[in-house]
Amino acid sequence: MNRKEIAIQDRELTKQLALLRQENNHLQQACKILGEDKITENKKSVDKWRTICEMELSFILNSTLIKINRMGGYKDFLEKEMEAKKRRLEYQIDSGIEDQIYEVRESEDFKQLSEVEQQEWEGQMNEKLKELEKNKVMELEKLNKVLLDSEGKEFGMAELCTRLKLDYNLIFPQ
Repeated sequence: MNRKEIAIQDRELTKQLALLRQENNHLQQACKILGEDKITENKKSVDKWRTICEMELSFILNSTLIKINRMGGYKDFLEKEMEAKKRRLEYQIDSGIEDQIYEVRESEDFKQLSEVEQQEWEGQMNEKLKELEKNKVMELEKLNKVLLDSEGKEFGMAELCTRLKLDYNLIFPQ
């Protein structure tokens, strides 16, 4: 190859390179435009989703408020709810451990233990009962604190979202 052929080939390659760069720029601009369309479309979808969620939550809130008002108001509703939780907690703790203790006492393995080992086991169970009772008292105090903290509050959208395990800030951005 001589210089003339090399120069011609160089010009052709330079033209091809310029065309490829131009095509690359056009493709990048097209991708950018498509991306912006997707972003706009996504924003519209998010807004539509939020609107639907807001309407549904408003409906659920209104229905819930009607039921709460029939029960005597928010304070009465919370008191009944806390009483139910207290009963459930007491039942789970008391009957569960009592059943276990009874089963162990009546088992053949327990009867085969020496009297010293049986008394030791009884002592361990008494300690466990005291610990469970202490935990029960702490849980009951927590429930009472929730009741006291809610004094004067109204049932609102934020609490509804909490009870439904929804992210309030996701639906109602600040």
